[in-house]
Amino acid sequence: MQSPLPKVEEVVISRSVDDVGGNLVSVLVATINPRRASHVLKMLSERLPLKAYNLEHLKRVRRVPLAVGVPQVTFTEDAMENHSSCTSMNTSCGGSDDDHSGDGVGDGVGDGGGGGGGDSGRSSKIKPRYERKLPSYKFHLQVILCPNKDYSFVQADVAELLQMPSPPLLGDLLLLEVARVASETRQEFELWNPRWPTIFRPSAVARERESGGTHSVEDLQVIGRYLQQALQDEQDVQHMAVDEGWESANPSVDTVDNVHDVYGTVDPTSNRMRSYSGAVIANPESDTIVCRSADYYAQRHDLRSDRPNPNPDPNPNPDPNPNLLLQHPLMKQAAMRCIHAVGAVVCVQREQEMTEATSYYGPTSNDSSTGPSQAMTKAVAALNDNQYLCSGLDMYCVHEPDLMTAMALVHSRIHRVYFLEMASDGALSSHFHVHQLRQLNHRYRAFRCELPQPDNP
Repeated sequence: MQSPLPKVEEVVISRSVDDVGGNLVSVLVATINPRRASHVLKMLSERLPLKAYNLEHLKRVRRVPLAVGVPQVTFTEDAMENHSSCTSMNTSCGGSDDDHSGDGVGDGVGDGGGGGGGDSGRSSKIKPRYERKLPSYKFHLQVILCPNKDYSFVQADVAELLQMPSPPLLGDLLLLEVARVASETRQEFELWNPRWPTIFRPSAVARERESGGTHSVEDLQVIGRYLQQALQDEQDVQHMAVDEGWESANPSVDTVDNVHDVYGTVDPTSNRMRSYSGAVIANPESDTIVCRSADYYAQRHDLRSDRPNPNPDPNPNPDPNPNLLLQHPLMKQAAMRCIHAVGAVVCVQREQEMTEATSYYGPTSNDSSTGPSQAMTKAVAALNDNQYLCSGLDMYCVHEPDLMTAMALVHSRIHRVYFLEMASDGALSSHFHVHQLRQLNHRYRAFRCELPQPDNP
């Protein structure tokens, strides 16, 4: 009979995608001739960049068929045609349209007297530039100028861009409502893109979520096993705290410090024993545990006792508190201890890689007596090749990480976080939602889990 599976719910805080609210912004749009698109777009990017209005997620131009309601006035179209024709004729012949009417210049018809004295057969094939038929388009191009509220500051630039003697009136421009922020999900993209083409760059987390990254039965079994390991790690750390004399064996409610969190409320879970919570970091590719939070204390003990000191102090002072190093305030959270332990393992992996790389050139100065312990060697084997911090690794912890720990997980490039209990100072589900802030350069997935209750006999 299959054992009960844990319940896993992803922590996704999605914003409202309704058109009302602060998701739309009004912008002014002008219609230009496609023949001048390259020049106009270049000028717009220099004079009125979309980045200056925090609209770089929008495309600057869109194609509109002529059948769709395009304004009667198409800016720069008539001016472009007249300017192009006059410039070509004046350059070629030094005259205007009236000067060339009926004179047969370059038309290759009749006796060839008006073609400039060239070969009449060649003149009949090659038409002068001002007589060539310009390509016809079945669409117009619309470009975003600027937000409606900023038009009064850029009227002169708009007039120059559109080659108009005076800035166009607001009634001659289109006023459209477009997406104010970039699309984070495909639902937002499909809703806002019809208003105006947008650039959709989903994050790696969003792509994984869209690709059907749900948990299978095997995944849930692995999650349950690692969460049980986190609970066991919590017991080991608390027993270690009692053995080291950091806490009493049976702390009562009166002796436990109920800490007021940053919101002014009393958090019964933020007591001293919560400092000795449990967490594990596992590699999902090899399905092995890289480290536990208790490994941090083991590494600290190894550094203090097992490794010889190359420069011993001839007059050592007695340490009044030998366990002070093990009670560092930054290591009160189990996740912080795991991150520190993984960093130590990665450093050992780098040392081994450097040793293997330099072994060709001769023996190294490393002493085998000071090499990594058996536990450290096992942890190195659980990492991927060229491991970078916690990249690609998953964390399983008892309590929801707080703000400091959540940001540390961002910097360490964690892949996923699974936790059992929420906390009033939590920063994933309770507050802030650090794991999916788009302003950060890394995001990870967070899951709240619930282990099945054991059957009562």
